[in-house]
Amino acid sequence: MARWSVLLLIAVPMAAEAHPLTLYYYPEVDANGGYDYFFRLQEDQPMTGNVNWIVFADVGQGMPTDSQALNNVTMLSANPTGFPDPLTTSSGWHAGWTFLNLNPDVPTGGWYPTGLGDHDDWEVHADNLVDEGHLYWSALYGNPADWEHAVLDCSYDANFSMPADRQDGICAGAVKTCENGIPTEPDYTSIPGYEDVESTCDGLDNDCDGLVDEDLVPPDASLTDGVCAGSVSVCAGADGWTDPDYTLLPDFEDVETSCDGLDNDCNGTVDDAQPPEASLQAGVCAGAFQVCGADGFADDYSTITGYEAEETSCDQLDNDCDGEVDENCEIDNYHLDGGCGCDSGTTGSGIGFTALALAFFARRRSR
Repeated sequence: MARWSVLLLIAVPMAAEAHPLTLYYYPEVDANGGYDYFFRLQEDQPMTGNVNWIVFADVGQGMPTDSQALNNVTMLSANPTGFPDPLTTSSGWHAGWTFLNLNPDVPTGGWYPTGLGDHDDWEVHADNLVDEGHLYWSALYGNPADWEHAVLDCSYDANFSMPADRQDGICAGAVKTCENGIPTEPDYTSIPGYEDVESTCDGLDNDCDGLVDEDLVPPDASLTDGVCAGSVSVCAGADGWTDPDYTLLPDFEDVETSCDGLDNDCNGTVDDAQPPEASLQAGVCAGAFQVCGADGFADDYSTITGYEAEETSCDQLDNDCDGEVDENCEIDNYHLDGGCGCDSGTTGSGIGFTALALAFFARRRSR
């Protein structure tokens, strides 16, 4: 959280029973990254005596233990006149504290309110901001019983500006608003893109915690079948959710080529790769492809119509796909008019063939 200043106000003389004055203050960020503190001292009760000293102090004698100090304090404006600039350090008043005499030209004088409700404003610069509630003041020379918190009040300045607590990510530049005199955190939900719990992948720190796109729950990737099961999208910052690099998955193939019992391209189908051609491409095996089995791609001609591992048929086909047709068909299975035309698929006798041949030649001689 930001840090507020320790301010001690010492007045002479004052009644111990009650403080007749209230110290109001608020800080603003200056152009150089430091802080300008605005103070207002207001009379709330009739009082006697003068206010001689404003004390910006470190934790010291008689002060509350949670006090904190302003660093490198300098005067920016003063009313009434007479503030020294830069501030001076007293040698006899609570060693280590820095004092500011409201009117150094009148040692017994100081500021004297002229009437109930009278107040005065002045401004100082400091390098740091200390916690709200750690700004103290006293009207009785620092009697510990009389230390009081100064009142944070921004309502009397139309140009009030104070950084909001959250300044990371999309909350950068957010400012507090002045509500009933109290600097109040803004409505962060009015900041475009703000998320109380980061849930968007957009390259932004949406919850203003200093982290970008952290702890997001990724949606499923485009491909989740087969070897891609369980894949989720990856946050690519301003580009939003994208698919992961599937090539990093074991066995993934952009175009399935393997016969391994897996859905390698994650399209929901196992081993749908284009198989290679079978080893035999002649005869009835023309255009045959290998078949995917338990041992990968292999030749399997068993489903080809007419295929015979060893040719036995006489059917004018190359049944065993060796490039020869009916190479095992016996000669007496051939018709005399040429070609293979087995009689009912059976082998004839040599006698029958001889008779047919004699009849054939006899007919040619009679012509």
